[in-house]
Parts: sequence; structure tokens; C-alpha cells
Amino acid sequence: MRLSRKGAEVILPQGMDIKEARYLMVQVQQYDGIREIRDNRNIVVTDEAYETFSKDDGSGLQHMIHLSRKQHKR
Repeated sequence: MRLSRKGAEVILPQGMDIKEARYLMVQVQQYDGIREIRDNRNIVVTDEAYETFSKDDGSGLQHMIHLSRKQHKR
């Protein structure tokens, strides 16, 4: 990713297209606790991340994660 005054530009390794890059990002984001980012911008977290954040002090992030996890089970 290259950011400039003109905006953001995706820079991919030679031989990789945007579809492959998106697939790779979806796979590796799970190591950050993100299972899915939906088109409506809801974030569905992994079970491990949910358990970690549910021990939080009740912040807004915990609420968002709870809603997203609930929506994931539809």
C-alpha cells in the first residue's frame, strides 16, 4: 500500500493479482483475531479474540465484538 496526497495505491508483488492478495489478507487477518470483515463494515472476530476481549472492562469494542459474533451465527 502506498499513500500519497493523491490517495492510496495498492502495490502488489509481481505475479500476484488483487484477488490473490485479498485471499491472502483474509487468511492472515485471523492471526490478528479477525475472522471476517463484512461489506457493511461489521467485524466478526475469532472465538479466541472474543474470549480475550470479553474479559475487558466493558468498553465499546467489547460491545461491537459481541454484536458481530452474534450476527456471524445467523
